Amino acid sequence: ASALPSDGDGGPVWPAGYLGSIAHTRAWAVAIAGATDRWRALGIDIEDWRRLQRPGLAQRILTPEELAAWRNLPAERQTRQLALIFSAKEALFKAWHPTLRQPLALRDVALRADPAPRLIWIRPDLPAPPPFQIRWDCGDACCLATACVPAGQTG
Repeated sequence: ASALPSDGDGGPVWPAGYLGSIAHTRAWAVAIAGATDRWRALGIDIEDWRRLQRPGLAQRILTPEELAAWRNLPAERQTRQLALIFSAKEALFKAWHPTLRQPLALRDVALRADPAPRLIWIRPDLPAPPPFQIRWDCGDACCLATACVPAGQTG
């Protein structure tokens, strides 16, 4: 085994024929990788949801529509929901960045969870990503999200 080199943006450079994503918190590290003949894009993120309990953070992460829905949640669910959305957006950005090669802001995309997580693309000035399969879950201490596009799937 050897370390993965990083590209100019700090992301990992995967061996030829593979792609993937890496994420970490202070306590956990996760990775997802796969062969390019099976996957077009892969992203992963993990967040310690307890660290997201800061005033004003939701306004920096959520679109106006997401923020309105978030404010309607019971207070005990808000921090975890914010962590889920933040983690899913981070996973999406990590998956889509190698193709897009442009910086994205957290409010450039919106996520809906009705009933499964799905992406709403807000940046008409950039090419829209293909339909991502977004999976997320939140436990007692952290939230984990993946964003994947199978090979051969197009917009």
